[in-house]
Amino acid sequence: MFQDISINNDLDHQSFIKHHAVYQGDNTFYMIMDLLEGKSLLDELSNHKNGFPEDIVRNVMWVCDQTIFQQFLSCIEHIHQQNIMHREVKPENIILQKKSDLNSLKIIDFGLATYCNVDNSQPYFIYLRFISQIWNS
Repeated sequence: MFQDISINNDLDHQSFIKHHAVYQGDNTFYMIMDLLEGKSLLDELSNHKNGFPEDIVRNVMWVCDQTIFQQFLSCIEHIHQQNIMHREVKPENIILQKKSDLNSLKIIDFGLATYCNVDNSQPYFIYLRFISQIWNS
């Protein structure tokens, strides 16, 4: 949660929700942030008239309207310019701020995001087959 807040505060772009305050209660944290009235991109596409199957929606982002896709690319470009990797970009984490308003895209959930140091030699991508070999050995 704190990583989410820290990275979100570093991003100054209209397509990221703003955290305004965080309060701690008894074993609970309360975050005050922008109100999002719309649905996730996954929900919007799943409810489409043609009824895309959920597995297709999860795997095929290019079915999006061009407006959404352009906004999405602008967001990702901004994140990368700040040397941040989201690491959990998926249709569930792309929300329309206002119901059915394709111009109100927001990217949420920076809990797995991390800062990149482009000068070090660590890989930023690892093939899934290598991960499975590590965990299965």
